[in-house]
Amino acid sequence: MPCPRLPGFIGPGRTVRGTVVVLAGYAAGTSYAQVQRSLLRYSAFVVVPAVALVAWLVR
Repeated sequence: MPCPRLPGFIGPGRTVRGTVVVLAGYAAGTSYAQVQRSLLRYSAFVVVPAVALVAWLVR
């Protein structure tokens, strides 16, 4: 992407990302216990495949 056009995309992208992160944090803060339970429950779906992938790549 040409350099003069880049800031035109970075600014709006940064604004949208910042807004989404703040709103997600606000929503998670009001129901922190529920979010924590969900993350703990579904973390195995991320951790187990990641460990399997690392083991497969190492061997």
